[in-house]
This record gives sequence, C-alpha cells and structure tokens, in this order.
Amino acid sequence: MGTYEPLLHFLTKTIYEEVPQEVVHLAKRAMIDTTGVIVLGMDTPPLPQALQIPQPCGGQGTILSVGTGYSAKDAALYNGMASHVLDMDDISFASKGHPSVTVLPAVYAIGEEINASGAEVLRAYLAGLEIICQMGKVFGEPVHAAGWHATSVFGPIGAAVGCGVLFHFTEEQFRSAIGAAASLGFGLRANFGTSTKPFHVGVSCQNGVLVAQMVRKGLTASHAALDGAEGFLQLFAHLPYQEIHTEALQALLGNPYSIAGDGFPQKVYPSCSSNHPSVGAMEVILQKQNINPQNIAKIEAFMGIGPYRELVTPKAKNWTEARFSPGFHFALQLYQIPIVPDSFCDTIVQKEEIQHIIDVTEIYNDPYYDAYPEGTMGGARVQITLKDGTVYEGECLYPLGYKENPLSEAQLRQKFDTCCLTRLGAEKTEQLYTSLQEIEKMPAIREVLRSTL
Repeated sequence: MGTYEPLLHFLTKTIYEEVPQEVVHLAKRAMIDTTGVIVLGMDTPPLPQALQIPQPCGGQGTILSVGTGYSAKDAALYNGMASHVLDMDDISFASKGHPSVTVLPAVYAIGEEINASGAEVLRAYLAGLEIICQMGKVFGEPVHAAGWHATSVFGPIGAAVGCGVLFHFTEEQFRSAIGAAASLGFGLRANFGTSTKPFHVGVSCQNGVLVAQMVRKGLTASHAALDGAEGFLQLFAHLPYQEIHTEALQALLGNPYSIAGDGFPQKVYPSCSSNHPSVGAMEVILQKQNINPQNIAKIEAFMGIGPYRELVTPKAKNWTEARFSPGFHFALQLYQIPIVPDSFCDTIVQKEEIQHIIDVTEIYNDPYYDAYPEGTMGGARVQITLKDGTVYEGECLYPLGYKENPLSEAQLRQKFDTCCLTRLGAEKTEQLYTSLQEIEKMPAIREVLRSTL
C-alpha cells in the first residue's frame, strides 16, 4: 500500500460521512475569514492593476466584488491572489503553510461552474484542507527546510481534490488528480516580501481548477507520481517512500480534522505570521513601560528557526517588505500607529523615525523556541536596550488568533467588517456574513458570491 491509498479512502469514503459539528463551525469561521480577506485584497496592489487583464467570457465565475461571467480558472486565480496579497489569511503550523487560500477560491470557482450548493462547497473545502494539512504535517518540514513555499507546493493538490469532490470523482480520477497536481507544485521562499508570494497562491488555485477540469475529461497521471523514485516526495522533500508515511496519513486523516486538532490561527495583522509572536512580546513590554522611541539604542528579537528564516526582509524599505520585518511592526507599536492594512504603505515605511527603529532592530534564532510549544510558531522574546543602558524584556508564546488564544466571534466579525465595509457597504457586508454563517443551508454558492457585486 502506497501514499495514495489513505488519501483516496478519505476522499471517497470519510469525507461523505457525517462531519462533527465542531469541525463545521470552525470551517465556517475560516470561510468567513478568508472571504473577507479576498474582498479587501482586491484593493491591494498589484490586484487593481492585474484586474485589467481578465475579461468576462460567458463563464460562471465571480471575482469577488469585481464582476461575474469569468472562466473558473480566472476566478480562482484572482480570488486566490487577493486572498493572500495582504498576508492576513489563516495559517497551519502543522503543515507549514496557508491552507484556506489554496482551496477556497478553487472550490468557489468550480462550485459556481456546476451550480453547487453551499453544503457541497463546504464539504469540498474541508476535503482539500484536510489533504493539504495532513500531507503537510507528514511531509512539510523537509519541504519547508529546503526553501520551498510549502503553501504552493501542497496547494495545487488540495485545490484539485477539493474540486474533485464537487465533480464526484471516482477513486481512479482522484488518483489522477493528485498525481497531475503533484507535477504543478512550486514556489520559492526567496520571493517572500514581493507580490510573487500571493501570485503563488493564485496560480495554485488556478492549477487545481485546471487539473480537476482536465481529469474530468480524461487526463491521467502516473501511479508513482507521489511516492515513486522520481516522484513528488523524493523531489520536493527528499524522502524515499516508507510504509511509515502511509501509516501516518491513515492515522491522521479526519482523526480529528486538522482544523479542529491542530487549529488554523486567524491573523489580526496583515503580515507574515512569523512577526506575530514578536509583536506580542513587544506589546508585553509596552503594557508596562512608557518608552520614548528616540531613547532606544537597539531592539533584539529572538525566535525559532522557522520564523527567523521566513522574515526575509527585516530591513524593509517598502510596504511589501514591511510584511516580513519585525522592526517595522515595532516602529508602529512604539509610535502608536495601528497595525492595519492602511499602515503598510511606503509613506509610513519610509519615514525617518520608522526607518530608525527598523535599523536598530536585529533578529536572531534562539534554539529555545525551535520546538516550543509544539505545533505553534514557537514564541518569541524581545529585548529593548535604551541609550542609558536600561533593558526591558517581554515574551509571547500565543499571539491573538492562535488556537490557544482564538479570536472571539465578535473579533472575527470586526475583522470581517474591516475587510468588507469600505468596498461592499453595510447591507452587502451583512448579507455576505449571514450567508457564510449559514453556508450549509444556501441552495447555490452563486448567490453567495454574487451578493458581493
């Protein structure tokens, strides 16, 4: 028995069993969160410029808050890109990536194409999430360590199988979809801090849609595409297949669902999650001390190796680099500027006082945080040294949004409103939120998505 078998059993059997209500509730929260971020992302460069490219072609696809009549592939591409351009979408520490953004835009697109119900889309979304997260949990660490963007390595597989659930694929069709999507994994972490990172996500969604459509028309893939000698696991993770991989996937899939077991932290800040423990640690300091930023000699942030490697532009000079710069976040906190999307702009990033804080901030890997606490970003410690030698220190293990410190329903709604109100207005925002809260009762996903227009 190879790697495919537990995946195929889950996709053709388990996903059609009754899903625990806790899982349904958490999935709807994730849909609300991701859909709101998509709407706000449409206003964020390069989306306004890139949206000049797609043209309505008589298809059923809706680009949220923009228009309908697009192909499913275009809808998936642009909704996917918008979902990640703010870096404000959910994450999975277990799988080393961003699960919702590579699945939801894809199943939205195919759901519209076949006029699926909200309940059908919800099930397809859960299927794609579970495949991404549990494959990532078993195989993601070496993928991440090699410098790949794990989100867009596993993403096309999750998108393709989610769409396959909507198409009611057979076991053999799912095998082909997984194998074909495995050929389309990609993404360099070297491109973090640029708009290519959200482009990774959009293309993952588009590729998943295309694979599912092609498999439906007869596309096949090798049975060795995942775990063969020159297959996905060997090339991306440098892992020769072992029976232990199958056993691990069998034990994990749906038992419990990753969204309930490992949890999907939902972000309150529009930036790489690797910043957030450090932001929390700075907040601990500022809750106790009133610090004049001009008196700071240096700031040191200590974190696990994963966050340290992901924060690739600590000396940010523009708004995209600022999403990967703890120093920029510290500057906002010290000058009491809210950490919200509007603050990530070149005008603020390039202010002399902001650049000073960025310049005096250094980040370090502290092995203490590499594996503590297990299943999280690892926490962080921040140390501020003033010019007179005074030192202040703070630590944060669980920033707001983590499973251990989740957003309340009111906080989730506030984030959704922040994302949607300006672009949609109060009435459409309320309608969209209510529809997503009751998604399993909605007769057609088209109605939900087109309410954003």
